[in-house]
Amino acid sequence: MNSNSHDPLEKQFADDVQRIRQALQNTPYADLSDEVIAKAWTAYSQSLHAVWLTLSDDDTQLRKNVLENLTPHVLANTHSVAWRTTIVDAGDGSGDAFLELPTELLARFGWKIGDIVTVTASENGCLFIGKPKVSQN
Repeated sequence: MNSNSHDPLEKQFADDVQRIRQALQNTPYADLSDEVIAKAWTAYSQSLHAVWLTLSDDDTQLRKNVLENLTPHVLANTHSVAWRTTIVDAGDGSGDAFLELPTELLARFGWKIGDIVTVTASENGCLFIGKPKVSQN
């Protein structure tokens, strides 16, 4: 570790953050910021009365530990951008609904009406929205 204790956790534990990022590859969570990853791992570690636990060698377990700790509180205390919106009933009796995305969100990510996005719900109620990754074969 080449940093000091005054550096943010994502810098103090940069190798661990990159290891977690590897475990999140090919998931809807691959684009989480280093800060969010560090905060989620810190929340997990603190739930077990530690400051920063050693990472699991098992990617599945590592993903589970991180994703279970992506709470609204963790996300609210980062520099990540968040929007609050409402799911609206389609009104046609089908039980379908739609999510109105704020124009600021569309502009920030360069999305436009008609774009396809993925929505993934975490176990704690957070929704993650992003454009699907296009595989390059």
